[in-house]
Amino acid sequence: MFAATKKYLLLLCLGLITLTAISWYFSQDHTAKVTFLDVGQGDSILIETPEKRQILIDGGPSDGLVHKLGQVMPFFDRHIDMVILTHPDADHITGLLEVFRRYDVGLVLENKKTPKNTAEYRLWRDTITARNIPNAEPIAGGKNIVEKDVELEWLTPLPGAALPETNDNGLVCIIHFGEISFLFTGDISAEVEEKLLTRFCMDEQNCILSNIDVLKVPHHGSSSSSSIDFINTVHPDYAVIQSGQDNPFGHPQPVILKRLENIGTKVYRNDLQGDIVMKISGHDIIITTKK
Repeated sequence: MFAATKKYLLLLCLGLITLTAISWYFSQDHTAKVTFLDVGQGDSILIETPEKRQILIDGGPSDGLVHKLGQVMPFFDRHIDMVILTHPDADHITGLLEVFRRYDVGLVLENKKTPKNTAEYRLWRDTITARNIPNAEPIAGGKNIVEKDVELEWLTPLPGAALPETNDNGLVCIIHFGEISFLFTGDISAEVEEKLLTRFCMDEQNCILSNIDVLKVPHHGSSSSSSIDFINTVHPDYAVIQSGQDNPFGHPQPVILKRLENIGTKVYRNDLQGDIVMKISGHDIIITTKK
């Protein structure tokens, strides 16, 4: 009798969860959403496609990321379709380790040519192996079709030997949502920015870096990135700087803020505004912030 009751209650709970998930899915407006998560001095961006696929770029400097994900993802959703690690520095990789413990991950993308001899990176590799998570490396100039009207276009890894700095071997990509485009840059320096301009901008008519709608500002607004040529070419309508309050590096640097202001770019900052949510609606981007 007790076993039958227990089984009935379990089936009832499963049914309620299923009905909740179905109700949630059909209640959504099925537009894309990009959330620049306030994770302190580090990067983490959650992308939700119109068909509710999730792409997570970087994980910030602590396991606090999972609490952020719990606030922006449904409680019953324990799956992330794609995790992109731009590079294995602690302020990008640490939060992803706890994500692997709490969520099922469909695919990991990273630059495998730039391993780092740290405890975080060794645990990263061990976890991917232990959980049999598919792990791939993009190709510069290659594309991933996520779904209709959602496409990842890869600008790195650049061909040739790895560069001396971990930051400069990071993954850079453009995500297209129809005619709306976001450029994600990790922590690349002005040296790599120049290489990208040379490779992908033959002239003004043939430059995939121009007319970007939203730029994730490289390296938290460091003065070693966001060169004048790069910023003027990309010429984003909006820019997001992922930096923490009172960080010891002085990010973002005033010279970078002025550079963006000079071209009329609207700047959003995690340290001042908290989570920054950009919802793509047709040709428009609707922006809200949550401190």
